[in-house]
Amino acid sequence: MKICLINFEAAWKDKEKNIEKKEELIKRALEMKPETNLIIFPELSLTWYVLDKDNIKLAETEFWESIEKVKNLAKKYEVAIMFGFIEKKWNDKPYNSTIVIDKNWETLAKYRKIHLFTQSVEPDLFSAWEKLETFEFEWVKCGLSICFDIRYPRLYETYKYEWVECVFTPYAWVDWRNKPDIFASLSKWRSSENQFFMVWVDNIWKDINNSYIWNAIVSNPYSEDIKETFEEIFHFANIDTTEIKSIENIIPLEDGFKEDYII
Repeated sequence: MKICLINFEAAWKDKEKNIEKKEELIKRALEMKPETNLIIFPELSLTWYVLDKDNIKLAETEFWESIEKVKNLAKKYEVAIMFGFIEKKWNDKPYNSTIVIDKNWETLAKYRKIHLFTQSVEPDLFSAWEKLETFEFEWVKCGLSICFDIRYPRLYETYKYEWVECVFTPYAWVDWRNKPDIFASLSKWRSSENQFFMVWVDNIWKDINNSYIWNAIVSNPYSEDIKETFEEIFHFANIDTTEIKSIENIIPLEDGFKEDYII
């Protein structure tokens, strides 16, 4: 599985412009690495990280106009695309969602954020979800999470129980005291403790509410960041699942997992 992570500076609440920017960046990524088969954009990159009540009018289902336009890009450039969007929930607050579209215009997976960022107004404006999501891509079993989910290790342990080999996590990691190091440490520990790949990509620059750390990591089961970066915002990597078998032979974890601990 050959992937490209793209740090994205979204236009504030402008879906049309963000789709145009996505197309431009997809074309550039494929010019650099034509063999790429999955391109990943950050959390809520269709609108930016909107934390006000406009999120309701910006919300769409996966069958509405903006999502269909990105599906057209996937088909046009023959590449799978992952990105974040505000998903409509009828008669309630919308979801913070990530969707994966394959090169044939089909939805491979859709994940709604489970752990909303409690240090912000996100829980007041979005609905939390409760189910994880797995899918197969290029013979790799994949899982999805979003941003603040990283704080909850049992989520990733559950993916390990399901034999997931790579977890993709678009995010909007807000800059603050030591946040880049916290992010890097958490993402690498999740890959090490579960012996799978973790893939992360952030927004860049600032919106009207926050600034972001402009980071991306592709962490293998040895906690090595294996991405290759071009022009600062394009990060390429090859997900080779033989690395998982390699470390499992050295440090087998399966018999050590425990559901509960006694105090």
